[in-house]
Amino acid sequence: MVDLEKHYKAKLLGEARGNSYNIAPSQLSPVLLNRFPNQIRYETWGLVPAWSKPDEKPKVLINTRADSLLTKPGFRRYLQNKRCLIPASGFYEWKNNADGKQPWLIHLKSREIFSFAGIWEEYANNDGELIYTFSIITTGPNHTMKEIHDRMPVILEEENEDIWLNGGPELQLDALLIPYRDDDMNAYPVSRRVNSPANNDSSLIEEINPGTLF
Repeated sequence: MVDLEKHYKAKLLGEARGNSYNIAPSQLSPVLLNRFPNQIRYETWGLVPAWSKPDEKPKVLINTRADSLLTKPGFRRYLQNKRCLIPASGFYEWKNNADGKQPWLIHLKSREIFSFAGIWEEYANNDGELIYTFSIITTGPNHTMKEIHDRMPVILEEENEDIWLNGGPELQLDALLIPYRDDDMNAYPVSRRVNSPANNDSSLIEEINPGTLF
């Protein structure tokens, strides 16, 4: 298991959950919020926006487009004040094929662990407990991702992780919201078992023949 505490020089709150090979939206995932930069916390993937009305079911944001953060007034507050790092060792994306959508696993060649750039929000539940939620920022694809999908998550260079988490408004944070360099990425097809969050084992990250369904 990757030592997140060592990588981020931060304390993991709660009991370590071990490796997860298939984290899905609405599930808990490790995250570092700029409010608590020295803590690795398990929070909910799917941001509940500040403009959500208490009496309505919110439309959660699994992903947030970088251009929305830069151009839409409602999102500017997140870029300025509510940023986070989402640790990962890889991610899945689905490519449209003649026989349906084929999942691919994408990871980095140079690093076992890396960080997505994200934003976060909080709200109080019925018991008054603060619940934290987050969203992964996406940008346009690099060459590798163009073959699979028209978007990709923002992956930060290691030296930019602290800048994204702790940088002030005087920094050009928007310059970090770009496609990751293509020469450090690897992608291959994996089993369609990954389509179900109920499946969560190491076989999900094994490369398969593109014609294999399961």
